[in-house]
Amino acid sequence: MPRVIRRTAGSYEITCPTVDDSGEPLALVAPFHVSLYDGAGSLLLADVPTYANDTLTFDVPVGLMPYLDTYRADFTGVAGGETREWSVEVQLVGGHLFSIAQLRGFDRAFADAVKYPTAWLEMVRDWVEDTIEGRRAARLAFVPRGRRVLVDGTAPDLTRGWNPLMYGQDYRGIRVPDFAVRKLISVSINGSALTQTELDKLTIDDNEIWRSGGVQWPAWPFGHRNISFHYEYGLDRPPGAITRAALILAREYIAQSPIPGRATATSIGDQTFRLTIAGRDGVTGLPEVDAAIQQHGRMAFGIG
Repeated sequence: MPRVIRRTAGSYEITCPTVDDSGEPLALVAPFHVSLYDGAGSLLLADVPTYANDTLTFDVPVGLMPYLDTYRADFTGVAGGETREWSVEVQLVGGHLFSIAQLRGFDRAFADAVKYPTAWLEMVRDWVEDTIEGRRAARLAFVPRGRRVLVDGTAPDLTRGWNPLMYGQDYRGIRVPDFAVRKLISVSINGSALTQTELDKLTIDDNEIWRSGGVQWPAWPFGHRNISFHYEYGLDRPPGAITRAALILAREYIAQSPIPGRATATSIGDQTFRLTIAGRDGVTGLPEVDAAIQQHGRMAFGIG
């Protein structure tokens, strides 16, 4: 899934290679059609894409994709008298842990755009970001991202016959799975969306969302996955140590070095190394990468 940095002006170009199930290009004829949906499945745009060089393309004004979210474009065209369908997902983000230019400059071998095409390096960057920010690693987004999530209401089941207010607990806070929540885009309780006025009264405390004392109890009613959030989260930009760690991990994924990246000791004479082990000595097994994750991450906190 492509990760595209959010823009403030212009448009986003979304492309879709027209291939069959075996990956072979298909020659299409009109009519062509595309439908764009947000992460909730709401239709944002229906349009006619252009078709050239076995690729369907259309431009989306930035105003139609204002939030950090995962968007889906469904394309159709006709091949061999039959209507064919393709879906492309695009994740809008606030940044990357490193740019492709930084990666090419980090190791001179990667300057060869034929041997290391940009599309391949972008895919590796996605792997690196998932690894470093993941639940078994930093557990923190180092750039702004978006999430839609369902969580359980925090109020107890009143059918059990007791009132928690008697014990000084009013359950006005609710936790979401991501730290550093930046902005609440939408919140629904039991299928009913909060108004903008109600959203403005919510207080964000890292990964906990609080409703004001003026809200009638229960603030977050009892239920299973009955509270829906769409929010943006993450830091403004990655710390320098995290960017360097991401570049080191990307190099480890892409190219093999004569000296293993997990080596913590070497002996040139007999070619023996002491190697760290991913999972035991750290999530990646690369000492500098794991040290940066431990220093800047939130491994000991949060949900799940």
